[in-house]
Amino acid sequence: MFQGKTIYLLLLFFTCILLIVCSSIADLTKTQIRKYELTQDDLLYIQYYIKGNIVLRKEGYKKTVEIPGHKVEKTEEKKIEDVIVNYRTPCVPIYVSDNIETIEVDFGNDLYFKFATSKSEAYQIVEEQREGKTYEYRGEEYKIKFDFGVPRLQFRKSDASNFEHNKEYAPGKKFD
Repeated sequence: MFQGKTIYLLLLFFTCILLIVCSSIADLTKTQIRKYELTQDDLLYIQYYIKGNIVLRKEGYKKTVEIPGHKVEKTEEKKIEDVIVNYRTPCVPIYVSDNIETIEVDFGNDLYFKFATSKSEAYQIVEEQREGKTYEYRGEEYKIKFDFGVPRLQFRKSDASNFEHNKEYAPGKKFD
């Protein structure tokens, strides 16, 4: 009986921790930017994450010709290459527009995507980089595919609150 209670309490504890960690990450919206009084410069120093998956897919065919003796055999195999940016992958901001309407981020390995505010105010991937469009990656063209809807930018609320409450302590920042 004692072991059952211990396991139950441990499960409850880890569930609470998981909920706290997951709930601290939210969609980046204009409302959040106003709430935390974030400036264009502040937005360059926040760690972002992606909500959703981005899949870059290149399809091709591998052709093989074999000549055993005098007979020629030709075979074709479909070849699919995917480059995947998974849910909650961290990314680094590299550009924020003057009006804070567009944020460009770097996922590493030459993967750059732009996000812009939408009707829902959330920063979603821009129309030019939507599903079905092509994306040039390392000199090759890939088709863009999404899992779980249109990808959005997310941020950790604690990162934003550091700017709101401790602006004078933000390293490398200049404030009026």
